[in-house]
Amino acid sequence: MKSCRRPRAEHPYNAGVGRSARHSSPTTSTAALIALAMVAALQPAPAEARKRTEGEEVVVTGAVTDAAGKAVVGVTVELRGTHRAFSSRDFRIKRRGSRIASTETDATGSFEILWIWHPYYNRFDLVATIPTGPPESSDELLELGRVDLSERMRQGNPVVATLQIDDSAPVDSLREFLAVVDTEDERQAYQEMGKPDKVRHTKLPTHVETSWWYFEQGKVYRFRNGEKDSVEQFEPIRQDPD
Repeated sequence: MKSCRRPRAEHPYNAGVGRSARHSSPTTSTAALIALAMVAALQPAPAEARKRTEGEEVVVTGAVTDAAGKAVVGVTVELRGTHRAFSSRDFRIKRRGSRIASTETDATGSFEILWIWHPYYNRFDLVATIPTGPPESSDELLELGRVDLSERMRQGNPVVATLQIDDSAPVDSLREFLAVVDTEDERQAYQEMGKPDKVRHTKLPTHVETSWWYFEQGKVYRFRNGEKDSVEQFEPIRQDPD
């Protein structure tokens, strides 16, 4: 409701200021009705709410596919439950709490997530992601696709969903990179830094040098036949110097 501005003295939440609520202006009445409508929109219908009990196990299952319907393997699928409520202070719906359950797609692109029901959560999003930084970092993720499961989560069990990824290039790029990470030093560097911005191979008379460039971090890892040779630092940059 971006077009709705919060009234000043006439607003019903400004207790003791101006006229009483029963003599409020049309603007105040409209704002109050909008607020009530927004709160009501967050609440499930009574019949739906009775279908779930606290502690009930809800299975969310399905598959992740690309735009052509091909299975996407090895992506993280997260079920994000959040509590959204109307804030009278900010006069908008705000997120007040969240919980995440996750898994990875298998060789057929399928996934299954177990969710323990609690009525506190009233919004559910199914999200496919891959890491853009170190694999263990939850702060550096690329979102590939999302679907709203709020209504389905309040109904049958299991909850079946298909999540489509329109652009699978980031997944293919990560998969191709991981396919050639085959030494302990390379795996350790990936765990520490994530997928590099650029990989270069230089064939020298005595060996092959592979360099992993992390432009924004200002680091380059150099490997000699797969073994870490050095880690150099430079002024961080945002674009490939080539």
